[in-house]
Amino acid sequence: MKIISATPKELMLKVISGELDIAPVASASLIAHERELEVVPALSVHSVGPSLSSIVVSDGETSIQNGDSIAVTNHTETSIMMLKIILERKGINVNFVTNIGADAKDLLSEAPFALTIGDDALMSTINGYRTIYDIGEEWWNLTHTPAVFAVTVANSNISQKEPERIRKAVELLSKAVKYREESLDEIARHASIRLNLPVKLLLQYFQMIKLDFNNDVEKGLKRFLNEIKK
Repeated sequence: MKIISATPKELMLKVISGELDIAPVASASLIAHERELEVVPALSVHSVGPSLSSIVVSDGETSIQNGDSIAVTNHTETSIMMLKIILERKGINVNFVTNIGADAKDLLSEAPFALTIGDDALMSTINGYRTIYDIGEEWWNLTHTPAVFAVTVANSNISQKEPERIRKAVELLSKAVKYREESLDEIARHASIRLNLPVKLLLQYFQMIKLDFNNDVEKGLKRFLNEIKK
């Protein structure tokens, strides 16, 4: 077994080229590559309600109004698309400002609101920025389905020609997901040292962000992709 660490986009390209059997990729990437990629029942990054790791923050403003600007990092496509859909349903028209930065301070230098993700979102909470929207929570309120930020995919051709090869890879990754669910306390302690974040916050985050794949995840992913196509 070979494990490769890379960005979601890089992993997606390696699956398409056949270099990797399976890999987690951003849900939004399926729109442009639905023929080349096949979703497989392994790891999926999702939340049923608040996510803590995909949030719109401000350093003082309390609500987003028509004509406001939101700075977004170019590190995510899925959360941006979800946010656009959420705001559209609320009848709010905003301007999006793309920034190569990711932390709240950098993004808020460009606009009064910022979409932060991952570790930067957790750090923005620690640093006292006001949370305006939690994308996971807003998506649940809108659709009553999980907010699916990433899913595991295989190369469609390889999956058809060598299903056993893909099945074995899915089985291995699924075991890793199960281990994660059984070891949250230990993982939170190690992550706290690495990220310099409170164990309590990380444990809360790990409990909110799920990695398993189930029927609800399928429904959430389908709803998300259908909303984009609209």
